[in-house]
Amino acid sequence: MAWLNGTCAARGSRLSWGCSMLGRVSGALGTVLAFVALMLPHAAAAKFYDSLPTEVRETAEPLDLLIVIPQRGMRVQYMSPLNSNSVVNFYGPIGGLIAGALERRERESLRKQGLPFDGPLAGFDVGALAMASTRAVFAQTSWLRASDAKLATDRSTSSDLRVGQAVLTYEYSIDPPNSRIFVTCQLQIGGTDAATGWEQSNLRYSSASEASIEFQGGPPSKQARFAMLTANQGARLRQHIGEAFHSCARLTLRRAEMSAEDVAELRTRRESSIMIKSGLPQLGGWIVDGAENTVRGKYGLIGAGRTFTAPDTSGVTLLRGHGLWHNRVEVLPGS
Repeated sequence: MAWLNGTCAARGSRLSWGCSMLGRVSGALGTVLAFVALMLPHAAAAKFYDSLPTEVRETAEPLDLLIVIPQRGMRVQYMSPLNSNSVVNFYGPIGGLIAGALERRERESLRKQGLPFDGPLAGFDVGALAMASTRAVFAQTSWLRASDAKLATDRSTSSDLRVGQAVLTYEYSIDPPNSRIFVTCQLQIGGTDAATGWEQSNLRYSSASEASIEFQGGPPSKQARFAMLTANQGARLRQHIGEAFHSCARLTLRRAEMSAEDVAELRTRRESSIMIKSGLPQLGGWIVDGAENTVRGKYGLIGAGRTFTAPDTSGVTLLRGHGLWHNRVEVLPGS
């Protein structure tokens, strides 16, 4: 399905969410299921969370936090697994069933492709990294008790899950050409009803952000880039994963601190699209900052003009969907 990742243009629309979903599906069955999801009517209960609710932001009692890491090792994929949540959010219960089936099928495949990274990442405590990043970023946040956060691998079965608390889910991946590392983080705040508070329609807040580090230059082949990233017990790989985790936590907090007026003002601006060179669709949204860190260039066989993240800058941040997306480009040695 790599060809699809290079042809869909993710611009926040209904079709774009479907493209994101399709880009993660392999095989005829997955394609058919995702196509059916695109044809479904939107669910009436779907929500879009422009801002953190006032009762959460101004709470006298900070929310408990559960940090979830639902994976045991590196995954290899073009698109974030959290993109499948859009099928649940926008296409209702049937979309949820389809997304669940796709997730179970895809996660095993994505994890198998990541097995070669297990050796270089042996002993790398991702849970501790997520905990440290979250506590550091949210240390001064009055509405969240990050210092006492608990860690789990599955929200639904965790004994630490509480009614109305916050859950922050981290997932990390590398793309198939070994040219981009990215971490996604989804913050959800449950409703106050014990029976239905974690149903999508009853959440008080939800956002999904992504921190991406794209590589430019360096070794020309996938295998050579793997060797560079995993040399010295994966020192470079560990460094970039750590950076992306911390960056994703910052994006999550920044999105939560944006007011509805902030979001509305951004959406009055002209939409922008940023191209990822490894074959992803253009990622569309509204530039929050880093417009000066973009550059025009040509892409594809016909040399179409596209906007890219300029290398060796602090990168660019977009508001897209329910969260923020940040990309920075690092020039590898030997370029």
